[in-house]
Amino acid sequence: MEPADLDRLVEAHVAHELARWDSGAVEAVLRDEISAAWEWLGQVTVGELAPAAPTAARLAGALASTALTDEMLGLIVDATLAARDATAASALTPADLVGRRDLDAAVDQLAGMEALRTAAIRAFTDSTAYHRLVAHVLYHGIKAYVLTENVLARRLPGASSMVRLGQRGLNAAAPRLEDAVDKRLSAFVQANIGDTLRDSRRFLEQTLDAATLHDLVDEAWTQAARRPLAGTGELVTDADVESLTVTVGALVQQVVAGGRVIPVVEDAVRRLLDTYAECRVAPLLTDLGVEPDRLATDLAALARPVLDRARPLLEDRIRARLSDFYGSAAAAAVISQSSGPPAT
Repeated sequence: MEPADLDRLVEAHVAHELARWDSGAVEAVLRDEISAAWEWLGQVTVGELAPAAPTAARLAGALASTALTDEMLGLIVDATLAARDATAASALTPADLVGRRDLDAAVDQLAGMEALRTAAIRAFTDSTAYHRLVAHVLYHGIKAYVLTENVLARRLPGASSMVRLGQRGLNAAAPRLEDAVDKRLSAFVQANIGDTLRDSRRFLEQTLDAATLHDLVDEAWTQAARRPLAGTGELVTDADVESLTVTVGALVQQVVAGGRVIPVVEDAVRRLLDTYAECRVAPLLTDLGVEPDRLATDLAALARPVLDRARPLLEDRIRARLSDFYGSAAAAAVISQSSGPPAT
């Protein structure tokens, strides 16, 4: 074959390949390729395609080596702000997104999870913040009662009229009374806080049942169901989003860099792959809602603007790949044999 003929063959092949990836033909090409791949995936299992142990190890290793760069955090911030702004521009309400029947079903499900509900109540009532809150309420509630309602009015002449003048007047009339009340009351609260917390825990465990949860949800739903989601965007500023993203990003990076979570991730992925190891891939994807025809249509819609914009690059890469093949020794040998004298 003459060099000129070889050049024409290369260009014809380039034109053929380029036509297959034209934006108008790409859906048919993708449909054919996906159909062939789908038929093959119907014959292989998850375990054959992704062996549990090595796949889990590779994924865990990739996670361990992935760093949250400043550029990635910036992208997350921009995406979050875009979502917030889109929400602010929308007239959607919670009632447009969630059906009341589905919400009630979720509440019923949560109410039936008694072990989780009990654990959550215990974790909340055992927290230091809850202890401080209860102590604060007890202290100030009892102190207000002692100083304004009963004990002082009975034992201090003229206290009733003095109380009406306010706390400053009270301190002037009995300078050391409030200090004495503070000491006695603080001791009382500290001595009884344990019993109070146990009582509050038992109260929550007994009353936070399905009916109470439904009442709480009903009240919240009545107030929020028809309020546009746009108002929620005003609660978080740009600076809040950026600061929170950077803080959470640093926390995630620290957790990953610590190395202790990586074995857990690897074990979880391995267990999941082991669970589905005997499943054939195509039926599993179908069960997950993936349909070959719809996949081809959606991928083509995403690919068209990219292919139109990247057509010069695509042509260059196709030509480079085919020129490398036709210039190889193996291709030269085949071409030489095919262009030789016919066999007699």
